[in-house]
Amino acid sequence: MVPFWVWVLTGILLYTVLAVWLDRTGRLPSQVSITGPLTTIRTERGEKVIEALARKYKRFWRPWGDFGVLLGYSIMVGTAVMILFIFYSVLTTDPDVVITDPQDVLVIPGVNQFLPLEATPEIVLGLIIGLVIHEGGHAIYCRLADINIDSLGVSSFTLIPLGAFVEPDYEDQNEADRLPRVRMLCAGITNNIFLSLVIFAFLFLSLSHAFVPVAGVPVGGVYSDTPAETANIEQGDVITAIEGIELESGDDFNDYIESSDTETVTVEFKDGSQTEVTRELVVSQISGTHDGIESGDKITSVNGNDIRTESEFYNIIDGEEEATLEFDSGEDVTVQTGAAVSRISPGGSFDDAGIHPDDTAVITSIDNQSISSTKQLESVLNEYDPGDEISVKVQVDGESETHIVTLGGSESPELGVQLIDGMNGIDVTDFGIDVYPSELMADYFQGDGGLTGFLNYLVIMLFLPLIGALQPAIGYNFAGFVGSVSNFYTVTGVFSVIGSGAFVLFNALFWTAWINIQIGIFNCIPAFPLDGGQIFREAIEAVGDRLSIDNIEIISIYIVYASTLLCIAVFVAILFL
Repeated sequence: MVPFWVWVLTGILLYTVLAVWLDRTGRLPSQVSITGPLTTIRTERGEKVIEALARKYKRFWRPWGDFGVLLGYSIMVGTAVMILFIFYSVLTTDPDVVITDPQDVLVIPGVNQFLPLEATPEIVLGLIIGLVIHEGGHAIYCRLADINIDSLGVSSFTLIPLGAFVEPDYEDQNEADRLPRVRMLCAGITNNIFLSLVIFAFLFLSLSHAFVPVAGVPVGGVYSDTPAETANIEQGDVITAIEGIELESGDDFNDYIESSDTETVTVEFKDGSQTEVTRELVVSQISGTHDGIESGDKITSVNGNDIRTESEFYNIIDGEEEATLEFDSGEDVTVQTGAAVSRISPGGSFDDAGIHPDDTAVITSIDNQSISSTKQLESVLNEYDPGDEISVKVQVDGESETHIVTLGGSESPELGVQLIDGMNGIDVTDFGIDVYPSELMADYFQGDGGLTGFLNYLVIMLFLPLIGALQPAIGYNFAGFVGSVSNFYTVTGVFSVIGSGAFVLFNALFWTAWINIQIGIFNCIPAFPLDGGQIFREAIEAVGDRLSIDNIEIISIYIVYASTLLCIAVFVAILFL
């Protein structure tokens, strides 16, 4: 099968060849210019509309522009502090890495893992709206400052819009007073941020609460070579009953699986259909190095005991230091039991105890109580309180060590580690589905009431498309109701009259707000040629004029260039360090 990125590169190459040929042979209008895969379209249309808007609402634009100057400088300072903090963190600590693949820096749905292909229409819509109101703001304040506009236009990478632009008459711009110039530079940022806040407020107060998780078990995924796959259970299905027992949530399903050893079970789906699943113990996921074991392998016995279910597996290994797994192939492998650690948080309890974040660690006992699996470790930790000191025996890179660890946390004890499900990185299933966290996602995209709740909501919404990367235990990102996710929710209240249209409305608003706030914040970065770089230069020159510094215009240019290089260095450091 040809990788998706090959198709993308092929499409870019074909577009470039065709576009360059059309340009060189004079078949394109004079307003269109081609530079490789980059296409720029310039026009003078729309200037009369901009002029009318600027003059008609002049009383509104002036205070709005003053507010924009305050907002623009505030965000620019905030982004500068954030960039310096990130640069310091990358150089001095072992930060969490969210972007692990180079294609994730490209804002292309289907190529970037955080921007699903199904959300392409909504993402493009949000991008177009963001570019129009951003550059429209620049254009209106150009005319308010009597700065003529040479042209308006858009730039695209092949058919993907990259940005819109307003080309002011630079002589007029240089002759204008500083405050009108800064209003013009901040206008686009203000429009983007304001639109995002309005949309997020509407989602927070109204539309988000129209979506309620359906009763049942939402199937977020099906593991390969498992009983569920054999029974043709698919991603997006909702299981409502098992052996006649109604299931309200994934917790009900897990409780049944953990307590029952029934070999063949009948499950019922939301549409009323049924299927039988014959349970077999299968390795669903594997982390670390375990020679002779692969995902999809079927385990027939453990320590000489025949098994078919998860509950039998964990009962047999309880209290054992090793587990001998026999597979249907006839081969057997002996594995050290314990709870495998995927990551040790810098500054956390384990780090303070002297276990390095890069070490490969497996927890084998706590206070001399044997730990055979992650599930057992979590159960044992519930017997303690934050602040308690415990003795933890760990296999670190194959060597046994014992450390005194002070538990962190506030309400519940925390070790300061991320754990891998299963036994020593080997996770098993006797059914084969991964439950989608529909209720947790609903808590995220609905938020709590009050002003504080809204501020928390804004932060959460900005990170929802990559929440699964930031919090691996969740296992899923949220990109709106795309793909099969809409199967897991029902529309209630006043929005139920539009049915599935409510999902489309939410997606369009979510991505429009998300893209606009990204455009606003990104343009505040103090780097050339972004608005933030020009705002930064204006601030430097204003201070220089007050202090009567000679050649401040030249000095400001060099300072902004230095800031630009620092921003590029941070970007490179994040990718490669």
